[in-house]
Amino acid sequence: MPSRLGEEALQARRGDCRRPDFVCEGCHFREHFGREPGSLEDYHVCLLDRMVTIDEYHRDASSTAMTNFNALRQVARWGADLGVPMMLAGSKRELAQMPEDHRAIAWFLADKSRSVKFNTLRRFRAAINNYYLRLPGMVAADIPTASVQFTHRFDGMIQRLGLDTNQAKVFGTRLLEDMTALLEADWARARGEGKVELAQANLAFHLYFAAGLRANEAFSETAAHFADNMVTGDRATSAGVGAHLWIRCSLQTKEERVELTELPVAYSTAPGCPLEVGKWATRALAALEDVGRGASTDTGHLLFASPLGVKWVMGRFWRRHVVPRLEQLQREGLGGLSPESDLEKYGSNSPRRTWDTMAAQHPNPVSEDLRERQGRWRKKQKRRQRVAQGMASLYFEPDLSELLRATYWLSRVQ
Repeated sequence: MPSRLGEEALQARRGDCRRPDFVCEGCHFREHFGREPGSLEDYHVCLLDRMVTIDEYHRDASSTAMTNFNALRQVARWGADLGVPMMLAGSKRELAQMPEDHRAIAWFLADKSRSVKFNTLRRFRAAINNYYLRLPGMVAADIPTASVQFTHRFDGMIQRLGLDTNQAKVFGTRLLEDMTALLEADWARARGEGKVELAQANLAFHLYFAAGLRANEAFSETAAHFADNMVTGDRATSAGVGAHLWIRCSLQTKEERVELTELPVAYSTAPGCPLEVGKWATRALAALEDVGRGASTDTGHLLFASPLGVKWVMGRFWRRHVVPRLEQLQREGLGGLSPESDLEKYGSNSPRRTWDTMAAQHPNPVSEDLRERQGRWRKKQKRRQRVAQGMASLYFEPDLSELLRATYWLSRVQ
């Protein structure tokens, strides 16, 4: 079977076993044909049915599948520890035999509320709702978490716990300047493998803030592809565009499931912005070459990976390279950080918000449509938008020079 997403899209995943509606291809065949499969044609239909099942399950991203799977395991384990006869029904018939108010689920959420925030409780409710939606013959009104009583309980939890809606804080220009200077100074003093990692960390920091990337998007890029797609010098001149590079990002959103997309990034930013992607791209590639993990030795080497080839994740990068330096700048009174500054407000979404803020407030700001294209917020056009606006967003394709504005035309941010 063809798949642009690789072998993972052709097989079941561990999180898929949470589905209560699974039926094998043999059962589906018997239901439709009224007999056992026997011929090659019959087994071909069974093969197609297996692919249909996998396609249906892969409607959920792998991260969503595992998140829901782990949430349901926690619900079931909590009930087993306390001796609750049944926490989750395996069929519509079992559901009808359970207490009508399904108070056991509310007990679980009340217990969890002692140690987690409301947003985490909301994910548990979503996992349970997702589970029951897939029970054969189920209608929305039958789902326990959709009942009036459950809605009232949940609204009460919002009142009791509060709803955390804080966005990751934007890096101000002073903080960007001092952070990039500190990262570069640490790189200059480092030796051996530490210098390689700091070259990668500097590149990651500059790249994420200059391109407005989401967490983990750039960490699937290979050194070979990255090196081959740097357009500088005569190559840029002959193409008639400014120096730039292409970063291959991994994407997997609820609206659009795409494995990889190539994003153009300007080699440098406008004067006044401390971000220098091109300089650190050159340094990181050279450092990887020196230790045998560069583009010339193996095309499969990741641009952001440990010496053992383990791919970076945003959580590790942020904890290992960003948080300690934020703390150091705060101790030294640099970066505009006071002793009262809450560093936890800076997070993995800060690069995206900082980039969008800089691009939007430049004296010659990047248009909203171009920023959305750069950010790959590919949402369906809202009905209240005019048809002309939707057509322009869908069919207009700016040239490369215009696209590079989104990563070059960055200015100071307060």
